[in-house]
Amino acid sequence: MTERSHEELASVLCDLFGLAAAGADVTPVGRGAMGQVWRLTVSGASYAVKEHLWGVDERAVARGAAFQRAADAVGVRSPRNVPTPGGGLVGHLPEALGGSGVRLYEWQEGPAARPDAAETPQRLGKLMARLHGLALEAKDPPEPWYETVDEVDWEHLAGASAARQPWQEQLVEALPGLRSLAALVTPSKPDDRILCHLDVQCSNVVDTDRGWVLLDWDDTGAGCADREMAMALLRWFASDGVDGDAIGRTMTAYREAGGTAVLDPERSFAMHAASCLNFVAAQARLALDDAHAEHHADAEKRLINVLTALPDLATYREVERFAMSCDGGKGGAAT
Repeated sequence: MTERSHEELASVLCDLFGLAAAGADVTPVGRGAMGQVWRLTVSGASYAVKEHLWGVDERAVARGAAFQRAADAVGVRSPRNVPTPGGGLVGHLPEALGGSGVRLYEWQEGPAARPDAAETPQRLGKLMARLHGLALEAKDPPEPWYETVDEVDWEHLAGASAARQPWQEQLVEALPGLRSLAALVTPSKPDDRILCHLDVQCSNVVDTDRGWVLLDWDDTGAGCADREMAMALLRWFASDGVDGDAIGRTMTAYREAGGTAVLDPERSFAMHAASCLNFVAAQARLALDDAHAEHHADAEKRLINVLTALPDLATYREVERFAMSCDGGKGGAAT
């Protein structure tokens, strides 16, 4: 990654987004798989900066912003997008500072939402119902990441090329489970697709003094309500054993708020399975790619984390069973 001072970065960010640079300061907040998050403080105000390390699709940004506005109208809070002086939502750092696309948002003060908090099932169920109730048309096809699994030579990734890597043994042990997940991956039906957030997880929800605020609308795209619901339940309530009570209460709140998605054991978990498989393959390849040595440590950490928490078919079945309990055990149409 390009060496740069925080002072220089802060000055450039202010210039890109039309802010006064005097006294501006920027500090790192966190790193995701797709980007670095910074906190920019200037003139007594704070902003969140997302630096997209792997490029940014401005058409997708516009789609996410439109969905964000529609969701805000039905009570889903999100941070305000700060535009550039020209009205765009993406600025671009000079090549000397890495050349990445950057976005600016109002800073949201508060901790990430906690899965074990008493009010979480009620809040999550209502949030998902509001998003799905919009039922906005998905004009573009789904991203392949959520629908298909690339041809992956797992033996190669886990074999000699990964020798002496800290994650090699875990990947070898995970191979049978990865193949089982691959068998679940099927494309969704076009008629069932709506516009979805596709990344509703704890780290993307800030618990502020005015309620939950949903972050990171960058992945907005075509999806199915039941598949997004299955993914959310797994991310919130199945990372360390399945919390059946929380799943049941979330689905009850979802129903009470008008949510209609019903999990189907044969198809609803396809998106989660595809995402897991594609993430494992992508991080393993990145960890072995000498052209991106600066990302090796981050990729290794993420790969170890996902392999440690890799779901299995039994977990999917258990989540589906608890989700169906609020409907009297009746399944719905496959999607």
